[in-house]
Parts: sequence; C-alpha cells; structure tokens
Amino acid sequence: MQIIKEIMDKKQLRKKLLKKRIDLDPLDKIQRDSNLYNNLINTEEILSSRLIITYVSTKIEADTKRLIGWALRIGKSVGVPITHSDFITFHSINRLDALKKSSFGILEPEYTEETLITDFDKSVCIVPALAYNHDGYRLGYGGGYYDRFLKGYKGFKIGICYNDFICEIPVDKHDVAVDKIITN
Repeated sequence: MQIIKEIMDKKQLRKKLLKKRIDLDPLDKIQRDSNLYNNLINTEEILSSRLIITYVSTKIEADTKRLIGWALRIGKSVGVPITHSDFITFHSINRLDALKKSSFGILEPEYTEETLITDFDKSVCIVPALAYNHDGYRLGYGGGYYDRFLKGYKGFKIGICYNDFICEIPVDKHDVAVDKIITN
C-alpha cells in the first residue's frame, strides 16, 4: 500500500510542479535562468571538465541552451541525449541549430555511431528534474531514463533548478542523487 501511495504522491507532485513552472512569469524566468547560468559556469566542476553532457531544455525547464553555447565557444566537448525506448545515449554536438524535434517534442541530434559518446572521463552531467530535495535526489518526469543512465555513470552529477523547486520529494530505492545542486 505504501508504494501505491508514493506513486500517487509523485504523480500529484509532478502535476503541481509542472503547473508552477508553466505559470512562471516570463521575465522572472529569464532572470532566474541568467542567475542559474552564471552560478553554473563558475563552478569548479564545470570549469575543469573536458565534457559536459546535458539535456536540451524546453521552454518550461531551467535553460541549458546558453550553457551549451558557452561550452562550445570555449572549446569544451558537449553531449546531449537521444531517448530510445527505455534508455538514453549521449551524442556529441557542434551546434544547437543542427538538432531536430523528437517524438517526445525535445531537441535531439541524429543518431550516428560517430557521435555516440562512450568515454565519460572528466565529464559533468547536468541532470534534468522538476525538483530536488536537499540531499540531491530529484523528482524527474517519470520515465526513469536518467536514473538508469546515472546508475553506471562515474562522472560528476549536477542538478540545476530554481531555488523554490527544492522541496521534500518521495525517494525510491532506484533513485540516484546528484553530487551538487546549482540554483538561481
């Protein structure tokens, strides 16, 4: 019975947080994203990384497109995910405008063996979430893609979110915490 309650709690919390994100004032979101970006690019982990793997943000998510552009301009390698039926792979990109909308409505590169990233040495993964708790656990979108990827990922994990999206969330045994949370 407890598991069913936690699933319902997660579904209800996702719905509430999605509405809160959608209802953000556009000018407030721009300021939040700018502050978050400045905090993120000045972390030691980002500055010393060779590779940044990150989601490509949608209009309601904490912006990652500015981070991607910055990383490419300064010569860092950047990888973004492709979502498969039950897992994600990361692929290197050279520019944002080469990405296409997937069936999930998110921007992705085309799958090629040449761009598939298998060496995550000196990498940082920017992990998407609706919210985080103070221990680094996240409430994702419910697909489990990142949790499955992060189980075997040995690099540094950074969660980004707006400061008012740090809250208590249900945590399951398969959830993987990030190493650091950066907020606005």
